[in-house]
Amino acid sequence: MSMRPPAQQIAQRAARPAGRTAARRMPAGRPNSLSRPAGLRTIFAMPALIAAVTLVGLVAALLGNGLLDLVSWAALLVPVAVIGWALLLRRC
Repeated sequence: MSMRPPAQQIAQRAARPAGRTAARRMPAGRPNSLSRPAGLRTIFAMPALIAAVTLVGLVAALLGNGLLDLVSWAALLVPVAVIGWALLLRRC
């Protein structure tokens, strides 16, 4: 451990070259995840949308035939497609 005063330690750290951390910086235009925490609306927007589409599909399946069957199949396919898409992204 160094016996230098804290101000000198901070100045010495600032003078060090960036090294490997410079290559991992976020590209311009992408928000930094450390800039501010995401709000509840941001976190739950997509799950709420998927739940609403699923609910529409379930209600359409209960209420009718013909066109409503097509709507229910399409709406109930959305969560399955989202899960498949997320699994594919995870493996890549």
